[in-house]
Amino acid sequence: MPGDQRNDNAAWAWPVGLLLGLVMGLVIFRNVIGVAFGIAIGTAFALAFLEAGKRSAAGEKDAAGEDDTPGGERDARRR
Repeated sequence: MPGDQRNDNAAWAWPVGLLLGLVMGLVIFRNVIGVAFGIAIGTAFALAFLEAGKRSAAGEKDAAGEDDTPGGERDARRR
């Protein structure tokens, strides 16, 4: 089911993104500022992972030959 796949992406993206950001922040700053920096960067990573997951899902949908728009490219090629 497509809805389940989106939930799976969200389930791994947030912990991975936040942990990656925290590790980077603590290695660079080694104090409380590092934790704040890590949370900010981790949030950015998580959002990027989620967006990449959406785009790959849309690419898989296009590769399967599904077209959301009526009169899209498939209809234009048939004419």
